[in-house]
Amino acid sequence: MCHAYLIEGEDGVGKTAFALLFASAILCRGTGDKPCLQCAACYKTERLIHPDLHLYLSDSKKNSFHVKMVRDIKESVYTRPNDGDYKVYILCRAEDMTAEAQNALLKMLEEPPEDTVFFITCRNRMKIPSTVISRCVPIALSPITEEECLAALVDAGVAQPLAEELSARFHGNIGLALDAATDTAYQAETERRLAVLTAIISGNEYALIKALSAYEGKKPEIYGLLDCLTETVRDAVVLKAGETDLISSFPAEAEKLTHCITVSQGIQLNELFAQIKKQLDFNGNIPLTLLALGGKIKDITEK
Repeated sequence: MCHAYLIEGEDGVGKTAFALLFASAILCRGTGDKPCLQCAACYKTERLIHPDLHLYLSDSKKNSFHVKMVRDIKESVYTRPNDGDYKVYILCRAEDMTAEAQNALLKMLEEPPEDTVFFITCRNRMKIPSTVISRCVPIALSPITEEECLAALVDAGVAQPLAEELSARFHGNIGLALDAATDTAYQAETERRLAVLTAIISGNEYALIKALSAYEGKKPEIYGLLDCLTETVRDAVVLKAGETDLISSFPAEAEKLTHCITVSQGIQLNELFAQIKKQLDFNGNIPLTLLALGGKIKDITEK
């Protein structure tokens, strides 16, 4: 067993669930195959109350994982385990770490205690310093098949018609599909994104500005919207090229976009979305940025 694992995959694919199951196997005190899911250690790990399990979450915002959190880890990492033979640290969304936090983490990974295992999750390892990556064993996770996702959703209590729709929309990503089925905040965000896409497809400038105005004061959600638009436009370009390897959560809208934009316009739109992200990185005025986004989308799609 290595001292550090880097678990990579898109949101909803099960990175944290995988890390917790791995942690259960490490901390398990049962006999036979591990985790046994029967012993006291497995019980505590499943309920996140094991004294040797430490789970750190970001709030899904850039630079929200501060160096103080890593320093807190450092205070306990060099102490002996409480109940078992190992201590397990799960650090979620390492791409949200500040540069100082990533540097502090690197120092721990360079000289880790023998009784400590780190699980570090990220959406894209390209956003993690190469010095951190080189000290971890990489594990890449991907969605399952739509049929397997459908079965999992039905087992989770989602009605069959909705489960069929969501397993197809999210291409086998159980986490995103479950969020869409049960999380009202996620459902509201999906409606906001759909309103923007619908306005782009219809060419209605007023509807587009109105849909974008719903994102005022929601900077983290704007990043998510831009990712969504990028993926949907990318899929439209892929479909126009005669391919079917789609990645967005709005395949129907991607199909409609093929009738509204050319390949060149698709490339220009995705370049625009990347530029808007950079403006947000530099704390650009959000209402003006959204207004500019709407105007530039109109300019590109009407050429």
